[in-house]
Amino acid sequence: MNDFFILNVKIPKYIFLMVIWFTACGSHNDPFSWVETIPDPWTLSQIEFESFLPQFQKRFPNYHDRLKALNLWRVGTPYGIFCLGEESGKDNDPILRADLSDCTVHVLTSLAFAESFTWQNARDAMVDIHY
Repeated sequence: MNDFFILNVKIPKYIFLMVIWFTACGSHNDPFSWVETIPDPWTLSQIEFESFLPQFQKRFPNYHDRLKALNLWRVGTPYGIFCLGEESGKDNDPILRADLSDCTVHVLTSLAFAESFTWQNARDAMVDIHY
């Protein structure tokens, strides 16, 4: 009878501990999973895109984390070579854009967006970085 009592006490105790362990391990949230819940950046207008920049600043106060999050968000951006320009004269392509990217443009614009709260901030940063 004593063994039966010990077994009855141990089984619920082990089940309880297993539930706690699985819950604790399963509740580890990936902070970067948020970027999968927001619209693709290349589908957004400048105003819509700009509305997410302060959210990146708030959610990722660490610059390197913010840069990583922005890059994860921008994975899948349509490819377009030489897609940045002067916005006037012979090269009317925009100085800053999120709808097209090549390798260099992706790096430069990601740096500009990571430093910015607004589209204009990012554009100014882009001028400093690239021009």
